[in-house]
Amino acid sequence: MLPDELIDTLQNVQIVALDEKTHAQAIVVTAALAAAGEVVVPIPFSDCALLFPTQLTMIVSITVIFGFDVNKSIISALLSSTIGIMKLVFKGDIS
Repeated sequence: MLPDELIDTLQNVQIVALDEKTHAQAIVVTAALAAAGEVVVPIPFSDCALLFPTQLTMIVSITVIFGFDVNKSIISALLSSTIGIMKLVFKGDIS
């Protein structure tokens, strides 16, 4: 059990973060609606090319909202995994 001072601090931090969470939730909903519209297009592989920038924009927006420290290694890992997945999609290994 936490002392009362820490419980009060935790509750205050969660209340302050509520605005950030609400903004992040709006970004996720917007990205989800955009993604839903993008996958309706019946052109093969177009969804992969369209979804990547949508998801990347969503991830970057959320990191900016919450003030996460993003360094080169995180960006490099994100890009390399995305490129790897896109290669598999275009090869036909996953759909």
